[in-house]
Amino acid sequence: MKNVLFTTTALVALGGMAYADAHAGVALSGSAEMGLTYIDEDGADSSDTSFHNDIDVTFTMSGATDNGLTFGASIDLDEADGDAEIESSNSVFIQGSFGTLSMGDVDGAYDKAMIEIAAAGLNDEADQVNGHAGLDGWFGLNNGEVLRYDYSFGDLTLSLSAELGDSFASGDTFTLDNFGSTITITATADGDLDDIFGVGAGYSTSFGGTDLQFGVGYQVSGADFGTLEVDAEAIGVSAKAGFGDLTATVAYEMITVDTGADDITLDTIGVSVEYSFGAAGVGLQYETREADNAGASTDTDTTGIWLTYDLGGGAEFVAAASQQDVEDVSTTRAGFGLALSF
Repeated sequence: MKNVLFTTTALVALGGMAYADAHAGVALSGSAEMGLTYIDEDGADSSDTSFHNDIDVTFTMSGATDNGLTFGASIDLDEADGDAEIESSNSVFIQGSFGTLSMGDVDGAYDKAMIEIAAAGLNDEADQVNGHAGLDGWFGLNNGEVLRYDYSFGDLTLSLSAELGDSFASGDTFTLDNFGSTITITATADGDLDDIFGVGAGYSTSFGGTDLQFGVGYQVSGADFGTLEVDAEAIGVSAKAGFGDLTATVAYEMITVDTGADDITLDTIGVSVEYSFGAAGVGLQYETREADNAGASTDTDTTGIWLTYDLGGGAEFVAAASQQDVEDVSTTRAGFGLALSF
């Protein structure tokens, strides 16, 4: 899942807003953005410069049972660039000595375990890289409800997840992108998208003054579209190292879609480096993808750079730029402004 803001949102407890149960509580957090964004794509009539603003509000609820179980829920409301429609997501969890069980708009086990390379920008100016969704909601058919179980053994966390597949009717058309050339499939019979099952593992440690993190994940799904049966799997490994003010991240994943004839594969590798000095921070990322669709190869290279400066009080200045090259087509994005947390 992609990072939209650099800033860490501060939770602000609402004074007096609590239920009669002394264990229960409600907290509110929020963020906002304002700035200028620019995009220029080869082949387009002209470049586009526009104002950008975004407001995000999250309500977080928490409680505890008499025997020590903790539970909670959250709902996120997001308004972007003055759109009339409000996007929302929600999740619920319960936690105890058995581990943590989460349901809703949560990452699958693959996405939970994989470490994303750093990204930036108010309007995704340097955030075009892979978000490691790992088939979560692929083909847009899954209902978006993920059930995930996490259990920690010291520095090791293991995750399992499931997402149920929805049904579809004969004649329905589905599009799968991210593979260079877009894949379009038309069902010739009624059917169901297979459930998505995932497993992931994350490990954190320190060695010689260096903080290390590792993540691996695997997810699998499929579908029978009548004349075409599709099986898919995602495999990924990632690592992150912190050397004082310097942080480096690397991630690799391979998604394979087996159509019974030619395999469709997407290989992605990305690296990022971040450095902070005082209130300022800089970052650089590079990602390369090679998509092979029935023997036709498409390469995508993305380079991003950014600068941040902490103004204090939850305000941060952000400037970011990137260039993405898909074969002979280049897209340049740039922007700057303020990221605010409340």
